[in-house]
Amino acid sequence: MLGHIKKLEIQILNKSSFIHSVSYKRPLFTIILLLMVFLLSACGGARQAGNWPSVSATDSHVYVAFAGDVVSLDVANQKEAWRFQGEGAVEFYAPPEVVPEEETVYLADFGRSGGILSGGALIVSMYALEDGTTNPPNTRWVKEDVIDGRIVAGLQIVDDLIFTGTSNNKIIAVSRNDGNLIWESPTENAIWSPPAGLNDTIFVTSIDRNIYAINRSDGSEKWTHTLNGAGSGSPVVSADERLVYAGSFGGEVIALDVDDGSEVWKAAADDWVWGAPVQIDNVLIYGDVSGNVYAVDADTGASIWQATVNDSIVGDIVADGSTVLVASGNEETFVGHVTAFSIAGEELWETQTTAHIQSSPALMGDSGQLAVVFGDVTNDVTLGVNIIDTTNGSIGWTWTLTEAEAE
Repeated sequence: MLGHIKKLEIQILNKSSFIHSVSYKRPLFTIILLLMVFLLSACGGARQAGNWPSVSATDSHVYVAFAGDVVSLDVANQKEAWRFQGEGAVEFYAPPEVVPEEETVYLADFGRSGGILSGGALIVSMYALEDGTTNPPNTRWVKEDVIDGRIVAGLQIVDDLIFTGTSNNKIIAVSRNDGNLIWESPTENAIWSPPAGLNDTIFVTSIDRNIYAINRSDGSEKWTHTLNGAGSGSPVVSADERLVYAGSFGGEVIALDVDDGSEVWKAAADDWVWGAPVQIDNVLIYGDVSGNVYAVDADTGASIWQATVNDSIVGDIVADGSTVLVASGNEETFVGHVTAFSIAGEELWETQTTAHIQSSPALMGDSGQLAVVFGDVTNDVTLGVNIIDTTNGSIGWTWTLTEAEAE
């Protein structure tokens, strides 16, 4: 099935032909199908049957976006701090973007129909929330008239601007102060991942197989480089700011010169590279959907070591100091794992999570903890968060949606 899907290369013919042209092998099929529905339902207004959850974190709190809610979790006190619901029957796919120093959480929703008065036009909202003790949180501002495409990509904040990508083939910049649109730049297909910033440049990967370098101030294009397959993970700028790394469904990670987009090196994978890589010292680590983990030289792409984890890797690889943390999951068996490796490739520990993992984990700053969101809001599988000690893999606290609803 996976090989057959690859031949499709994300060609959007129509929903029914796509569904019936592949056999059901999970977890990858379900994730791909959800993403296809995302692209194909850009003007639909009804609430979807369910979505994949996402998570972000600070030193002390974890923020979970799932279905129509965003929840703040106070990890130290092991309780739910606040819960927010968007405007109308909306859902949240993108993880919240938190700015602790200003106690603000920025969100973007999946959109809703504007109803009869607006001609059924899609309304997508962006929010700035006060991250305090009020439940639900106070709203600093809401904007629902500047974005005309659904948002599943995360947000990237650079100085006074917020950047994201949309389902209708745009990179957008809005004001951090009030949410007003500053500029928009076209792409050839949808964007599923948050941009990355470096000085006056914003880097974005797209389903159109391109990585774009965009001028931060006005949205003008600096350069474009065509990848070997669609890009769904965020680009990563090298520690020395000379290179930008990007993975693709073409089964590789590529390193490009940040100034002109020229190729510096390529490194292969056995399968789709879905999430973003991570750099530790001079080592770049990335994973593929077959559960392979690769470490290569960050300057040359030369192989250093390779390992295998249980199930599919569809999220970002993250690092706590010199420890590599890999989240993987299997939606067929509802099992998830987090595996830790040393920078030399030695497996340090492996922890089984409460249910399968469909998204990127989030490091809790310098606290030595990792937040992993598990499960989903469908299939009668509990949705929740495991807080994992990055030194030994022990689970210190588990929050579940079922428990929260019962309170």
